[in-house]
Amino acid sequence: MILLIIVLAFCSPPPSVAASFPYTLQWKRLVPGIVGGALVEGDSLVFLGTTDGRVLALERRDGIRRWQRRGYGPLRRPLALVDGAPAFADAWGGVQVLAPDSGQTIWTFRRRGWGDAELRVGPNLVYASGADGWLYALERDGREVWRVRVGTRLAARPLFASARLYAPTTDGRLLVLDAKSGALLQSLETGALALAGINANSGRLLAAFGDGYVRAYDQRTLAALWERRLGAKTALLVLEKILVCAADNGWLYGLDQRKGDLLWKRALGGVPTGPAVRGPRGEVAVGTTGGRVVAVDPDTGDLVWDVQMLEGLGARLEGTGDRLYVRAGDDHLYAFAEAVPLAAEGEVLWEAWWEVLDQGNKTGYRRQQLRSARRPEGEIWRLVDELVQWRGSFRRRTGQVLVGRDFRPIVAEERIVEGSQIVSFTARWDADSLHVERRLADRAIAASASVDSGAVPVEVALLKLAREGRARPGRRDSLRVFDYDYLENRWLYAAFGQEEETPFGKGLAVQLGFVEDVAELLVWIDGEGRPLRLVDLRTGDEQVRVDEARARAWVPPGPGRSVRLSHPVENPVILEELIVSLPDSPGDWERLLVEDQRQELRLSAGGRRQLVVRAVAYDGRDAPELPIRDPALAPYLQSSLYIQADDPRILALATRLRGDQRDAWKVALHLRQWVYDNMMPRNTNVRFKSTLEVLEDMEGTCSEYAALYLALCRAVGLPARAAVGFLVAEGGELALHIWTQVYVGEWVDLDPSWASATVDAAHIKTGQGLLTAAGLRQLNGPLSLWLAQVDTLALVEYRAEGRRFTSRAESLYTAASEAERKFAEERAQVLYHQVVAEPWNHRSGTALVNIARYRLQRGALDDAEWALERLLRLDPGDEMDAGLFYLSRLADARDEPEQSRAYLERLLREFPDGDLADDALGQLAEKAQREGGCQAAIPYYQRLSEEYSRSGWASVAESALERCEQRSPEGP
Repeated sequence: MILLIIVLAFCSPPPSVAASFPYTLQWKRLVPGIVGGALVEGDSLVFLGTTDGRVLALERRDGIRRWQRRGYGPLRRPLALVDGAPAFADAWGGVQVLAPDSGQTIWTFRRRGWGDAELRVGPNLVYASGADGWLYALERDGREVWRVRVGTRLAARPLFASARLYAPTTDGRLLVLDAKSGALLQSLETGALALAGINANSGRLLAAFGDGYVRAYDQRTLAALWERRLGAKTALLVLEKILVCAADNGWLYGLDQRKGDLLWKRALGGVPTGPAVRGPRGEVAVGTTGGRVVAVDPDTGDLVWDVQMLEGLGARLEGTGDRLYVRAGDDHLYAFAEAVPLAAEGEVLWEAWWEVLDQGNKTGYRRQQLRSARRPEGEIWRLVDELVQWRGSFRRRTGQVLVGRDFRPIVAEERIVEGSQIVSFTARWDADSLHVERRLADRAIAASASVDSGAVPVEVALLKLAREGRARPGRRDSLRVFDYDYLENRWLYAAFGQEEETPFGKGLAVQLGFVEDVAELLVWIDGEGRPLRLVDLRTGDEQVRVDEARARAWVPPGPGRSVRLSHPVENPVILEELIVSLPDSPGDWERLLVEDQRQELRLSAGGRRQLVVRAVAYDGRDAPELPIRDPALAPYLQSSLYIQADDPRILALATRLRGDQRDAWKVALHLRQWVYDNMMPRNTNVRFKSTLEVLEDMEGTCSEYAALYLALCRAVGLPARAAVGFLVAEGGELALHIWTQVYVGEWVDLDPSWASATVDAAHIKTGQGLLTAAGLRQLNGPLSLWLAQVDTLALVEYRAEGRRFTSRAESLYTAASEAERKFAEERAQVLYHQVVAEPWNHRSGTALVNIARYRLQRGALDDAEWALERLLRLDPGDEMDAGLFYLSRLADARDEPEQSRAYLERLLREFPDGDLADDALGQLAEKAQREGGCQAAIPYYQRLSEEYSRSGWASVAESALERCEQRSPEGP
């Protein structure tokens, strides 16, 4: 057998080499429940059903949600289209058809029972078969035409073909019914259920059965034509002449439909998640549970392309002609298709592509075109830009800048699509004035500013320097540019170095920054000023020039940046004080952290910079009445693009929630509690939703909680602003977080996404302010620097409910435990004593127990007593029961049985749920039996058997009780 395997290995054909994945990610969208849900594509919309009972319509082009409806049962079977309208059957017994443009119900039908159901749309009727055992025929307006009882359970989708219905049943039959009347025409015993239903092609019925066979029957006579045993659960894709079988043994098979002959097979490297689908280029593709997607030539089985779509998460494919959809294990729906050309006017002078990288991981791509065009004012250049990012949510930013041939600015436009949120920006120059408008949904924020006559858009700065011959090695230069967010003119400084090699050829190195001699960007440019490589010196983010195919190529984005503490924190929600040691880099901690009554920067005794965060109580004693009209606080009462406090819906809700209350602090707490109670925590498709977007579905993460709370506070006249930073999570990770501050005579931190009313020491604040365009840049800047330059913060100590953790004690205790494992017990004792010598901490009690245990084993009773008495005197916490237990042992060693019993009884009384309670009860039972016989021990053993039945002592107690019963009542 071994020889045979070796020979076969040498005789196997060499593996074919796959081409790169040819499709571009058009969009992706978070849809919880889509993995086990369903999808059907209409002309311009994609309709989705989810396992949590929602139906959505997304724009096919960009994934923007048109509508969403909830309240249905789980949708685990494919959707269908009835005259272009989405139709579905849920697990609660309903059949629904919704209007494609609005999601309103067109008609609904109630089946007799619950359970999953399958729909099939015929030319005149809609057929539904479900787990209730009935097969229904419905008019296209939802009226029942007939129903037929076909068994206790009908799980597979019926096939409509040639005015007949072919319905497989769970008891191994294939029923043929008249599609118009429901009359039974034929029945065939197949012996097993066709798990995925019946398929028809060229007069043949084709199905994969639960017994591991694929079979073909004559469609008219039901005569068996052939069968092929694959020995696995199989899903079928029926092509013109070939049957493609995705089997759960990890293989993809190609069978000849006419004879069932095996034409080819291909190992998938994992279990397929569903049937293979036809790709846009005619290939056959299938996804696996490991996130790999494999495409083969359907005629030969040769590998066409092979891509790791996701890391370790399942990928189930849906093919719709020119699209390849992936329902992924990360709850996202991915839409891939051929590249879409940029839509822009004029003659293309050049086009360039870049990969976008974060810590070396590709997270998207960018492309630019420079076009020449003519306008009434003369010849112009149009710089068109597109940036796609796919880590986390999917974000597409498109824009253009129009300038004259002298680079005099005309118009700048930008459009950002993320999830269903569209944010647009327009800047128009008029002589020495600039008019800016930002728009989100129906809200527009306009502003104007004066512009220096020589100022140019920052997007064309390098192109201008290169075209004017100013980009030369060794030169320093500057340009006047305009900042759209801060609405101010700024100097952009450029320091040119030498030509250097880049992955795309030689480029001139140039350092750019808005402060002289302080570089923020390092760029290598070609002769026309186009970047070949760009590095953000503050964050390390990169853009690298590549060819179009590589730029568009899909790559899983990998994990994002994170910061964590050097030690985990138990139950961060109760943190009262947190002290961390800050690294030397980035160094400018006063700019990267907020100092206030909660946070302070200080130097340790060793000269290291430390951050101290404390939970600060506020009782609202001096809170003012609402509304607060201090002019200095006016910005924190205004509406903005994202915080729509003046919207009638927000005003009405805020007024109702406030009621007659005027105390600012009480209103702040009431609004916070309402937001916490009524929001649904759920990840979103948008990095930051506006208040009205949040109000639409009341779902989101901390940023959505904050957006709603800020608007409600401002609507009642309570100044409010955002606070950003990190939240200490269990395990020591620092999660990015946003919360709020309200002004109640002083600024007080409140977190509407947090259970407790006030903010604890688990909130590390890096910024606070307004959520405007400029404010967002100010808030995001320190966070970006943190994530770029800090990965671990040294935890010095923390306090929570009387317990004090110190990193030094933890290190000493860890070293002592390691010494014990290596039998270096004297060394371990030295280290345990060092732990005890520290100020009382989270390891002091355990260290004293270990000292006492060691001394007891060696007969050093006085030393053991010192450790245990100190433990009982100083530690009211977790180790008290251990102290009592070992004090009992100490009393036994000194032949003090009454004292030993007293310690054990106290342990049971004070710590009945502790880890040592059953041991204490067992010890008392044994003592009682030795001193008074079985009858004296029975109460202890009975308690052990009843209260600690899962303990190892329970079986001992039961055996002892049996012995005692045998000796009782006359026994000794």
